[in-house]
Amino acid sequence: MSEDKFIFSKKNLAKQVKDTDCGFSYCLPLTRMDKESCENMVQIIEDISKNHNFDPSITLNPINASTIEAVVSLSYIKFNAKKAHKCIREMQEELNKNGHYSYRTNIRDMDLYSDSSTEYYKHLQEIKNSFDPHGIISPGRYLA
Repeated sequence: MSEDKFIFSKKNLAKQVKDTDCGFSYCLPLTRMDKESCENMVQIIEDISKNHNFDPSITLNPINASTIEAVVSLSYIKFNAKKAHKCIREMQEELNKNGHYSYRTNIRDMDLYSDSSTEYYKHLQEIKNSFDPHGIISPGRYLA
């Protein structure tokens, strides 16, 4: 490939991403800013990634004096997309069990973060039903 194919510009960026054989999946968990929590979170990420034969990229960013975020990404060749998505889902499930909740996720995994038995969820469902009584806005996403 020629060097000029990868010159960054808004015009070429979408085409460059579309034309590549690579993909990325991510996970964005938060945890307490202490050694034990951070080590536990990173160990979960590394163990699950290893079980799925991925090498994660992990960036830890302080949010405030008590909270740290991890930006975890898996790069993959497009034919491994399902495998990468499965890895990220399993990672989020295990992180949730250990109190490291993601502040943002993909649409396929939103069900991991909505507990329909809570009062909060019930109030959100009532609001959605008042604006969307026939369930035509984003069916299956966000709320049931």
